[in-house]
Amino acid sequence: MARLSISTSRDVKPPLLVDATQLEALDQIFGRYLGALRDYNNAQIASEASRRVRNYLRRGHLAEKDALVEEDKQRKEIAADYNHREERSVSIYLTKGKEIKAHSFSEALSQPVGDDEVATGFSSYVMVGPITAKVALGPDSWQNTLHIEVTPNDVELARSESFDQLSFPFGCNHDFYVRMFRARMYEMKRSDNASSA
Repeated sequence: MARLSISTSRDVKPPLLVDATQLEALDQIFGRYLGALRDYNNAQIASEASRRVRNYLRRGHLAEKDALVEEDKQRKEIAADYNHREERSVSIYLTKGKEIKAHSFSEALSQPVGDDEVATGFSSYVMVGPITAKVALGPDSWQNTLHIEVTPNDVELARSESFDQLSFPFGCNHDFYVRMFRARMYEMKRSDNASSA
């Protein structure tokens, strides 16, 4: 079967000015797509469990009456596998080699730091099953560029608008911003017309 792979990696060169609002917007974008990522992961788990049970039935290793129980057992086993785990983490890099690690930027930004500490970069990482999204700027990114990446790039969910959304808080996708702005303005105009009628 042929698969279409589209680039889901982007580097944005300095200078960049990133503030807390942009980092919190990135949190919201990741949060918005977690449900879809979980649904995709659960569908992959269910498909693999079903495939295994069909294989057991075909080979005569399982009675038809035990198929549902075995499929549930397989689903739980596959879900516990390393390849189907869920992780989310953020880091804010500070001067003097310090780092704040947390589950979200909102949580990290609420941590107290010294007056002489300055943020020098950040990273955000979300993985749900086979799909991973990373946004990084600073010590771990090449030549201090903003690096945005969603993998694998042959999965529709990974290369959909979620990739464009990750670029949005940093002004990296002007065309996408214009489309979203126009769509929101159109919706606002429609709701104003409906309420005045």
